[in-house]
Amino acid sequence: KGKIKSSILFTDTLEGKIDYLVKKLKVKKFSLHIHPYVAAYVQQGLFSLKYRWRKKFNAGIRIIPDQNLGFLQYVFYDKDGNEIDLKEEIEMK
Repeated sequence: KGKIKSSILFTDTLEGKIDYLVKKLKVKKFSLHIHPYVAAYVQQGLFSLKYRWRKKFNAGIRIIPDQNLGFLQYVFYDKDGNEIDLKEEIEMK
């Protein structure tokens, strides 16, 4: 059976993945490829989620809108452009 995840908690899931990436895997610069609508939400305003994540994790985060991804899909890439697989390693509780 498929699992359904709430879209409301999606940014919390992303924050958890970023936390894991920075604190456990020690990755300081990476890009996050997400759907353009989600990218707009994450980057909106002066104190956007992107800004807060950068300050909280002291990391270089680039948000890349990717039309090929589904609404709740995401892909992390390191600074060299290699995909970082975080799909099922951790899930938010």
